[in-house]
Order: sequence, then C-alpha cells, then structure tokens
Amino acid sequence: DEAIPLFTILKEFRVLNSSFNEIQELPSSFLRNLQQLEEMYLSGNQLTRIPTGDLVKMTRLSVLFLNGNKFYALPAELGKIPSLTIIDVGSNPLRYNIHNWEFDWN
Repeated sequence: DEAIPLFTILKEFRVLNSSFNEIQELPSSFLRNLQQLEEMYLSGNQLTRIPTGDLVKMTRLSVLFLNGNKFYALPAELGKIPSLTIIDVGSNPLRYNIHNWEFDWN
C-alpha cells in the first residue's frame, strides 16, 4: 500500500511493470502523473478495474498488459487512447458487455 503513491510522483516513467504483486486496487489518482507512460504491465495481480479518470490523457500509451487479473469488463476509455496498439487481457473472467463491443474481436 505504501509503494503505490511513489509511482505517482515519478512523472517521467516510460515503462511501468507492476506485474505479479498481488495488487487488488489502484488509487483513483494512480494514472494522474503517469501520462508519459508508453508501456504498462499490470499482469498477474488481482485487479477488477483500473482508474479511468486520467486514462484518456495517456496519449503515449501503446502497450497495456492486464492479463491474469479479475476483470469482468474493460473500460470504454481504452478505446479513446489512439496510441494503444497492443493490449493483453487474457486470463480474465471477462463477460460480454454490449458497451465493450470495440474490444470484441471474435
């Protein structure tokens, strides 16, 4: 719990790998100062959601790994990140949601 705020003050991060840390929840302000990120790896945690308030401001984010978490749905804000070219959401209990049709590749 104490380590997460440290990430929010390191504004020049380009790559963040917080995979396999048993993270259950991210603070709503987690992405606020990480807008320079190009790659974010949050695999193998226990996340059910990611904060969406600042997600659309992450205009450089091109790689996002959310695999191996507990997501039931993906936030629509992911579709508003034009630079996002790689997203891995495998091994999540995703349920079909008409609001997530942009992510339905079947």
